[in-house]
Amino acid sequence: MLKGIINLIYFKFRKKEIKKARYRLRRLKIGTILNIIMRNCKEKQITCNVIEENRLELIVELIGKKEKVLLKYDRRDMIFHDEYYNFVANLKKIGVEKGVYITCGLFEGNIHGNRNIFHKQIALYDYAYFIKNQLGLRGKTIDVFRNRKINFFRYLPK
Repeated sequence: MLKGIINLIYFKFRKKEIKKARYRLRRLKIGTILNIIMRNCKEKQITCNVIEENRLELIVELIGKKEKVLLKYDRRDMIFHDEYYNFVANLKKIGVEKGVYITCGLFEGNIHGNRNIFHKQIALYDYAYFIKNQLGLRGKTIDVFRNRKINFFRYLPK
């Protein structure tokens, strides 16, 4: 509950910066995101296997020393049940312990309620929470996006 209140205050005070960051996040190409993920994996010595890549989404399997993570980055404005359940099916098919779903838009309202079954396995990040993790308390959008300081270290396996 306290975490929710803190997030509410953060989003209220950083509203303009988050709006600017969302615009820049939507303009990033999937190839650029893939390059950033591969650079982060190289720094942490994590194996990166691209499963699917098109202009709207990127699915990457990340293999660390202790665990595997399936990361899906999606540029759509709204994520519906179908895309979410396809992601869950991919998790089971590949045999990955943990999944991370990042979108530039929003998740359909019922998806957050249905994820209680997989609450330890799947982390959902819409644009606001992803940008919050990138900017922090005082970060500026210009610094993060222009200088390519976006990182995915938080989502990499151990």
